Amino acid sequence: MPALVIINPGHLCLVQDLGRFNVGQFGLSQGGACDLHAHCWGQKALGNPITNSSIEILFGHAQFQATDTITMILTGADCQAVTTPSLQPISSWQPFTLNKGECLTLKRPKSGLRTYLSIQGAFDIPSHLGSVSTVMRNQVGGINNGEPLKKGDILAIKQDTLPIAPTSDSPRPRSPMAGSQIPRSQISTYPALQKIKLIPSYQHTTFSDAFRRDFFQRTFTVSPQTDRMGIRLTIDQTSSPSSRATSPQLSQPRLTPQDISMISEGIVCGSVQITHGGSPIILLQDRQTLGGYRKIGVVAFRDLMKLGQLRPGDQLMFERTNLEVERVKQRAFFHAFSL
Repeated sequence: MPALVIINPGHLCLVQDLGRFNVGQFGLSQGGACDLHAHCWGQKALGNPITNSSIEILFGHAQFQATDTITMILTGADCQAVTTPSLQPISSWQPFTLNKGECLTLKRPKSGLRTYLSIQGAFDIPSHLGSVSTVMRNQVGGINNGEPLKKGDILAIKQDTLPIAPTSDSPRPRSPMAGSQIPRSQISTYPALQKIKLIPSYQHTTFSDAFRRDFFQRTFTVSPQTDRMGIRLTIDQTSSPSSRATSPQLSQPRLTPQDISMISEGIVCGSVQITHGGSPIILLQDRQTLGGYRKIGVVAFRDLMKLGQLRPGDQLMFERTNLEVERVKQRAFFHAFSL
């Protein structure tokens, strides 16, 4: 049975798919690929079901070895991958073949944060509550009960999911498979400043006019306190909206006793919570299921994928949008991948 061996997991390697749904009632996180756009295109380019899993690689510096000839693809952040020992460059967003005994080595990406390694076929990983996604805080998923992939781990590939079983040890060409080219328009770039669309929440009007005005005029910086649970934002001290001559601090939200004692409620992926000090936190795939901070809005579905590629030090600004417009974009995404 062909398999992929983890030679070096780098900073963090996790098995991810679309996520684990309808489990919030059990206190479990959704999980799933942070950049769903990159994950889904990787599976589609290989002719796989979109529900198949990929390896989510944080900030590159990882290495994998093929025990047999494997067709695969790298999407997301470009880690300038090469095969070893030949040192042949591998193009991102394009299927290629890793021959038996060869290694795939990833460097640090120049932009973006997460890279997705997908293989033709499916990894032989047991599903838990409808998904193989790894959620470390819940200790569930992957091959190590919620733990990241580590050196020496072996990800077997189900033989019956391969289109043609290998019949010899002869090398195969590295050229893409026919009809698998990803349109250039769908190949993402990851600028250090992103515009993120926000749908106002039902709590939006509980914030003062001054706070809301400042919020949409500010440039925020991604804090090092960022992970798969959420992105904590700090305020760019040079982006004061009032001619940048006043205090650069974002005006604090007005809090009433009712706000401070607010009952925790369910939170969705992309919720933007505002702490009592006025700092925004964007909740991601591994978020907790309940939250007690007020929410100024929710990041639009198509822009959630941008969040998954933001690294500490990158910047973003929020732009208002509305639910109807974003629903059309979401449906188009689902249609493109038959979800």
